[in-house]
Order: sequence, then structure tokens, then C-alpha cells
Amino acid sequence: MIMGLQCMPTHSLQTIFYGALGSALRFAPDCPPTKRLKGGSEYLAHFFILSVTLNGEHRKRSVAGIFECLFLIDQMTGCIKVIHTMANMKDYVNKQILGVYDPACLLSLLGVFAAVVAMILALQGTIELALVGLMLAGLADLFDGVVARRLQRSDFEKEFGVQLDTTVDGVAFIATPAVIGLSSITVSWLAVIGVVGFVMAGVVRLAHFNTLSIRGADQSTHYRGLPVTYTALIFPLLFLLRDSVTAENFSLLLGFSFVVIALLFVINVPVRKPRGAFYIILPILAVGLIYYWVGHYLQSSGIT
Repeated sequence: MIMGLQCMPTHSLQTIFYGALGSALRFAPDCPPTKRLKGGSEYLAHFFILSVTLNGEHRKRSVAGIFECLFLIDQMTGCIKVIHTMANMKDYVNKQILGVYDPACLLSLLGVFAAVVAMILALQGTIELALVGLMLAGLADLFDGVVARRLQRSDFEKEFGVQLDTTVDGVAFIATPAVIGLSSITVSWLAVIGVVGFVMAGVVRLAHFNTLSIRGADQSTHYRGLPVTYTALIFPLLFLLRDSVTAENFSLLLGFSFVVIALLFVINVPVRKPRGAFYIILPILAVGLIYYWVGHYLQSSGIT
């Protein structure tokens, strides 16, 4: 047998080695791929022992071919592990960590992150950047539903997305405007009453529409009353007047605005949902306001 191998041409030896690789990968079809590859490496190692009995150039080529096969097997093993990890990552996360983390939910979480940063900035007196954070939260909310409708999700994932969106709305578009408002004016009774009424009306509205969602009510074309998410544009626009009036008058204006917005939250009037061109107009308006408030901050800070 050894004499026969010595007389074989190089391409025949390569055929033997690759045939051995194929046999090694098939010898245990019930084993996981990584274990089969490991078994294949051990199988080829026996051919390495055989190859030392060959002579001259045949030995060099056979040994090189074996090591090439072993290297390819190791690379294939690593690739399979990576593919397995990526394929099972979603299931692993869902089993080990509470919640759903699809692209739509991550976009909602990005919005609440922007809102929390906005509240921190407002408490530090950086109202301009706080308004920017509020608008970024609004942009995230505008598109998370668009992303969600393009995903294939289970009933649980859909319901989780609804609940997450409502919770984020409470933080981003009720708590954040309240903190920004109280941080930017001299607190008065009117301001306190306005902010308290604003928060109460906002949470009532969210609870109302969560209840409708659970009961399967049709909300596909219109809102009822002013959506809380519209505060992401109302307050940045309202604050444009801050430099045009006295601080006392702006405090009165802001307090009165909180009262009016609170009433609009709970009044049962139809408000058409954004669609079509609104998904272009609203982001353009938001980007323009972000540009303005960032520039205003840089100018007031003496950076530019």
C-alpha cells in the first residue's frame, strides 16, 4: 500500500486528502457541525502519520495538503460558531433578559434616552440643548411606528411595542416638557397649576388610548384630541418667544400654554395622523429648529 502511494501523482494524493475530509465530515451526521469538524481534524491527523512514510516531493506535498485542510477546518469551525451565535442571539436575549429588543423598540429606547438627557440639561439650565433633546425624542417616536410596521413580529412583541411606546411617551413628552418649563421660568402658582394639569391630562390620555388599544378599537386614521408627541414641536416653537418678551410675561405665557395643552389632550376632537408628506415636513421642521437652538446655544455660550 505504501509503495502504491509513493507512485501516485500529486493530484491523486490531493484527491485522497479531500476525499478523507469529506468522509470525516460525514462520518457522524447526528453530531453538531463543530464536533464533526473537530472529528475531521482528528481523522486527517491519521493521514499525517501515513504521509511520513512517503518519499521526497510526495511527502512534502502531502504534508502541506494536510495542514491546509486542517487550517480550513479550523476556519470553518470558527465561522460556524459565529453564525450560530448570531442566529441565536435574539432568542438568547429574549430568554435571558426581559423585554423585546427589535429595531422599533430600540428606536423607542433611543427616544427615551434623548428625553432623559434633555431633562438633565434643563435642570442644569441649558434650555436650548434640552429642547434639542426633546425634538430628537420626537423624531424617534415619529419613525418607530414606521419601522415596527415593516417587521414580522409575534403578538407578544407587538403588544410589548405598544406598551413600551406609551411608557416612553409619558417620559419624553409629558415629564420632559414639564421639567424644561419649570427650569426655564420663575415658578409661580399659575405655572405650578399649569404643569400639574398638563401632567395629569397627559397620563389620562395615555391610559385612555392604551385601553382602546387593548380592546382593539380602530385608531388607524385619526387621533382623538392632541397627541402628547406634538409637544416635541410645540415647546421648541413656543420658546422662540422667550427672547421677545420679558421673563415675567414669558412665565405667564408658558403657564397658560400648559393649561391649554392639557385641555387639548383630553378634548374629544379628531386630529388626523401624520402620513405621506408629513413624514417629510415634520422632520424638516424639526431639523430646522434643532439647527436654530444649537446655534442659539453656541452663540449665548460665546463659542461662536
